[in-house]
Amino acid sequence: MSRPLDCIQSSIMKVLLILAALIGASVATDCLKCICNKESGCQPIGCVMDVGSLSCGYYQIKSPYYQDCGQPGKQAGDSLDTAWKRCADDYNCSTSCVQAYVARYKGGCPNRGSCEQTARLHNGGASVATDCLKCICNKESGCKPIGCAMDVGSLSCGYYQIKSPYYQDCGQPGKKPGDSLDTAWKRCADDYNCSTGCVQAYVNRYKSKCPNKGSCEQMSRLHNGGPNGCNVSGTQGYWNSIKESGCKPIGCHENLGQLGCGYFQISQDYYQDCGQPGKTAADTITTAWKRCADDYNCSSSCVQAYVAKYKSNCPNKGTCEQMARIHNGGPLGCSTSQTNAYWIYVQQCCRCN
Repeated sequence: MSRPLDCIQSSIMKVLLILAALIGASVATDCLKCICNKESGCQPIGCVMDVGSLSCGYYQIKSPYYQDCGQPGKQAGDSLDTAWKRCADDYNCSTSCVQAYVARYKGGCPNRGSCEQTARLHNGGASVATDCLKCICNKESGCKPIGCAMDVGSLSCGYYQIKSPYYQDCGQPGKKPGDSLDTAWKRCADDYNCSTGCVQAYVNRYKSKCPNKGSCEQMSRLHNGGPNGCNVSGTQGYWNSIKESGCKPIGCHENLGQLGCGYFQISQDYYQDCGQPGKTAADTITTAWKRCADDYNCSSSCVQAYVAKYKSNCPNKGTCEQMARIHNGGPLGCSTSQTNAYWIYVQQCCRCN
């Protein structure tokens, strides 16, 4: 995705994550500054408890994140804890840590602009479904390390209430030489980062059995119902509860006499103009449009294709202004003053041009 896409989404949904990417070092710097401001007001604020463990400094970096970024600034004789907290409260060191972390994992975040990669990987690690994971975590345990409880005849443990066979299927993350399966599973389940990685790996393993579903619905139903969870009617209720907790697009609303649907409030005419991504031979245009609009990846690709189709009508404008005005005003959006207010809003959110 590109940086302007997330700006457009935020102007519609009014969410906090309004970062995305343009090209070049200056834009990368702006993106890092935005993340720094969001995390701490870009101040060395020390450490606070966050989702069961400490987050520290300018970018609210956790200890495993610091280890993954290569432990910059760690000196001979330093403990990991000392080096991490010192680096987190040093702007240059923590910025280099974020850059190294994103460079390490950006291969798992393809087809995204550099700022969106940075924002999503920084916030959610290797996953781009962080909000969904948080909803699932909250549903299962209040997102707390609650230990194990008997559930449907066997133990479910930790943040995501993971069972032993699930842990084995996700690759047994965190298992050390000499660990029994039982020890490694229960320890991982009560560790937020380890259990989150397990859920991500489990869903990645089985998501091919769950086609034509949005990423959060895939994750919810596979987590709840196992490898064939998308084909089990019993997981529909679980998915409904995840949606009701806030992990959902905003549906359709009438605007200027026509419906706009989903993440980017796309109209049916807009969907047809963008090439009808995701439409199958059996779909009606209405079914395909509304499904695509409520799927972040599909609707994002639709916006990109729509803007690419009409950007020649919008010469002498920056990439973000082209995208904002065309998305808001249609093929001739750059030629009408009616898109001025929308562009000003996006510009203020993104500081882009």
